[in-house]
Amino acid sequence: MTDKQVRWGVLGPGKIARKFTEAASRVNNAKVVAAASRNKERAQEFADKYSIPIAYGSYEELMESSEVDAIYIATPHSYHYKYAIACLKHKKAVLCEKALAINLKEVKEMIETAKAEKVFLMEAMWSRFLPSIKRVVELVNSGEYGKIVSIQSDFGFKAPVDLNNRLYNIELGGGALLDVGVYPVFLVSYLLGKPVNILTSASFAETGADTQGTFIFEYDKGVQAAITTSIISDSSIITQINLEKARIEICRPWYQPSAIKIYSDRFNYQYEDYKVSGQNGYEYEIEAASTDILNGKTENELMSHQDSLTLMECMDTIRKQIGLKYPGHDD
Repeated sequence: MTDKQVRWGVLGPGKIARKFTEAASRVNNAKVVAAASRNKERAQEFADKYSIPIAYGSYEELMESSEVDAIYIATPHSYHYKYAIACLKHKKAVLCEKALAINLKEVKEMIETAKAEKVFLMEAMWSRFLPSIKRVVELVNSGEYGKIVSIQSDFGFKAPVDLNNRLYNIELGGGALLDVGVYPVFLVSYLLGKPVNILTSASFAETGADTQGTFIFEYDKGVQAAITTSIISDSSIITQINLEKARIEICRPWYQPSAIKIYSDRFNYQYEDYKVSGQNGYEYEIEAASTDILNGKTENELMSHQDSLTLMECMDTIRKQIGLKYPGHDD
């Protein structure tokens, strides 16, 4: 690690790892120097495509590398816990894709390990670092528009029905909740905290993976949040935050760099555009994580360990209510 750059290694060179690597090339304090796969040829292809100097044919080699300061974990959900723990014990800083793990027990152990090893750990909830989301949090916390009355947030897309695909593979943590539902659950729990009650409804594929769900989060004083998620239908992908004196709409697709509308009444609004050109939006979380690592921090204040714990508490409650279990993790 230099005084100005964190040397990143990519563990699991899949689709989301490509976005991470492309974004990292545009961040001044980060540089991807290694890629690892359980297949050396696959790692080398990824490294060649993105001009990455080192390709490893095993994850252990990446963890043991003296050329790497931090590791970005981009494997399927079911492997996050295993590889994050191993990376942390090798004294490597970790940025792990959301959801951070499969269940609360795993998240707690990952955080405890990070603290024991005094190593940085952050859930890669990239949306939290987007200018649009930061602005919304700022507006809500300012109190200018009063308190939140209700929230409606959804994320649904129509994926090809392929029971052999990762999305439908329950052993890999497939399904709507962990893949896309984590986004609105995160936003609601971040803005309102842990609910006092959750009402749920969900449907399932024959593989056991959840295909869509509706979740109502209930809070004190009648505050509610309605969340819908799906991998079998396209949705608006809009979030509306209804406050006492205004309504804030995060425009489609709300979890990406987006615009917001601040409604003073039913029809009149102020428009603020936070879309970016020449970027994919991952730049913000990479810069934030790299800054923390360079400064010797072990967690990020915008996506703290407690934020990940609260999020997974909500996810666990939802799963218990709808009867969703992941083999090898909830046995």
